[in-house]
Formats: sequence, structure tokens, C-alpha cells
Amino acid sequence: MALYVDRGLTPAQALASATRAGPAWFGLLDRYGAVAEGKQADMVLLTANPLEDIHATKAIDAVILRGTLQDRAKLDALLAETKAKVAAWNAAATRP
Repeated sequence: MALYVDRGLTPAQALASATRAGPAWFGLLDRYGAVAEGKQADMVLLTANPLEDIHATKAIDAVILRGTLQDRAKLDALLAETKAKVAAWNAAATRP
């Protein structure tokens, strides 16, 4: 999204392209693309306002996925687990 802003979109336009353009293209705005009753409610909670600085989209505080809250500690644990798996796969791939 930062690239979009660097190329001239406003932060609001970049965010809309990331959250609403896909559902709009597929005719699914009745189910996705906004937080409202009856819609899918997966979302990312940020520590700062991305409308003021699009780079705030990298400051993730929590994620709600399929109705389950993943706080920062859980996200950090998932990231560490994924990095360890990738390192193991890379190590296995380089063995003769």
C-alpha cells in the first residue's frame, strides 16, 4: 500500500484498494469489504492511524480471524514458528 501512496494515491484510496476492490470486482461487497452486521469480520487492528501515515499498516497490534483474536504475543509466536519451519526446509533442501 505504501507503493500506491508513493505513486500518488491517498492513504484512504490505498486502503480501499486493499480492502474493497477485490470484493467489488467479484461482486461480493454484500459480504466483504466493510465492518457491518452480517459481513465477514476478519480485520487487522493497528497501533496507529494509516490514514495519517500508510506505514502504520505495518504496526499490527492484533488480528481477528474467523472470530478469534490473535494478539501481538500470539502473532509473534506464529512468526517465530514460521521462520523456524522455513529455516528447517531451507536446510533440508541444501543437504546432499
